[in-house]
Amino acid sequence: LSETLAEDTCDKDFLKEKILMMSEKIGFLLRQEKLYAKTIAITIKTNEFKSLSHQKKLSNPTNHTLELYNQALSIFDDIINHHLIRNIGLRVSDLDHNKTNQISLFDNINLEKNDKTQEILDNINSKYQDLKIMPAIFYQTKNNLQNREKVK
Repeated sequence: LSETLAEDTCDKDFLKEKILMMSEKIGFLLRQEKLYAKTIAITIKTNEFKSLSHQKKLSNPTNHTLELYNQALSIFDDIINHHLIRNIGLRVSDLDHNKTNQISLFDNINLEKNDKTQEILDNINSKYQDLKIMPAIFYQTKNNLQNREKVK
């Protein structure tokens, strides 16, 4: 997914909100197809039409929205470098139907519980179309985007 922005920007918070929204869309599509991504990439196009891209191979394939978002953020700062951004994109690749997780002794994550929670959210949101139930981080993002629109 990619989005051409209404105005060129270097506002990191605004760009992170766009990445979050793209992470949700991509994660939802992956979960519908029961796919897991092994690689995530961010692409940008500057106001001078220079294209830049960075990608990251994931240690554990995922289709979870917040995991996709956090992994995207981990490469975001490498690519942004004070450029004025005209277009931002997020993509996944190396898709697989099998979910394999390498768990460390120090991991404190209940992966099955996360899967079930994500499945319940997807079922409700599919039934009622627009996102009705979402992680709390989305409420802040939606409020920020609405406030920006009011200022314009």
